[in-house]
Amino acid sequence: MKLLNWLIIKKQSQHQSVPESGLSRTYFPELDSLRFFAFVMVFGFHQGFGNIGSLLADIFAMTIDLPLLLILGKGIGVSTGAWMNHALSANGWIGVNLFFCLSGFIITHLLLKEESRFGSIDWMAFWVRRILRIWPLYYLIWLIGFGGIPWSKSIGLHSQGFSSPHALPFAVFLGNWSMIWQGPVGSDILSVLWSVCVEEQFYIIIPVALTILGPRSRIVFCITGILAAVLRRSYLAGLDVPQYQLTYDSLAQMDAILSGVLLALILRSPSAGIFLAGFTKKILAWLLLPVTIYLLSRSHLGHDVPIRRILDPLAIAGVSTGWLLLAVFSTRNWQRFLAWQGWVKMGQVSYGLYMWHEVVLTAKGSGLISFFLTVLIAMVSYQFFERPILGLKKKWTKLSSRPL
Repeated sequence: MKLLNWLIIKKQSQHQSVPESGLSRTYFPELDSLRFFAFVMVFGFHQGFGNIGSLLADIFAMTIDLPLLLILGKGIGVSTGAWMNHALSANGWIGVNLFFCLSGFIITHLLLKEESRFGSIDWMAFWVRRILRIWPLYYLIWLIGFGGIPWSKSIGLHSQGFSSPHALPFAVFLGNWSMIWQGPVGSDILSVLWSVCVEEQFYIIIPVALTILGPRSRIVFCITGILAAVLRRSYLAGLDVPQYQLTYDSLAQMDAILSGVLLALILRSPSAGIFLAGFTKKILAWLLLPVTIYLLSRSHLGHDVPIRRILDPLAIAGVSTGWLLLAVFSTRNWQRFLAWQGWVKMGQVSYGLYMWHEVVLTAKGSGLISFFLTVLIAMVSYQFFERPILGLKKKWTKLSSRPL
């Protein structure tokens, strides 16, 4: 009888260890890989790779297309290249939505672990950590965009000037609203800051909401916010506003962020974790990549057609959440892929990649050289500018997350 009880307890612990092996961590290197892939999509959307489809078609033509032509009478190079160009140049913007979803999940997961271990959430410490991570590089790009640098004209970086009506709003992280009210900022270097503004607004709200609300109310808060984002897009689409007004609207973007928050809240339940771990390994691991490819293949994704402007971002949030689950509860093959140190290392400097890439594209133009130059600048920026400042986070950190 004792042996039977021991076997039952051991079996139960094995079942429960499935989600715990993922959720017990405070740092997920797989999520850093997703950050890098999100950046690659954004870089491609901003025409950073040039005509990468033609390059890919040429590579295939010289490799796998020849035997396919002999056997099937047709190759895949041209069609694959055309798909790649469309996926990146037309739909690569969904990388920002993936960034939002990642931020919502990671921040909430860490705050909930802090609450579980210490009994409360330290708002001030959280905000200081975010300031040390976000503000230094943000204000450096802000200075370059509005004030310029000594050699800016010689390399094509024309500043907007501090007299710009956008200068003050961007200085206080309201630049996305400024572009809605006063029109686009007129500088690609500065326009990428809109998403950082949205996240900073989110960082003010979430720790307060988690502290004030109980477990069930937190989930209701997220679901309500997601529905509110859909209604907001419906209202704006009904007015037929320009796409940039819908894109830069924080309320219209909140379902991307709150989807990540909601996932972190749901995974606090052991039973939900066990179910989602099994679902991820048995179903999601096989379906997610084809669904993502299909999504990237769509025409008018999130644009032009009113119903697409309203509902497509919700579908993107769902797919992004799926990738988070795959990163947390991945199968062996997916875990090996997502935890590969090449992706992880690039993801660790993804904030710098995002912030610097338009500076490089503005000065250098598109192409693979610009991509690798962006990577180099981001790594140097992290090592010699961001990392020393991040060292100040130690006194404000209760739970260590990503190693510096």
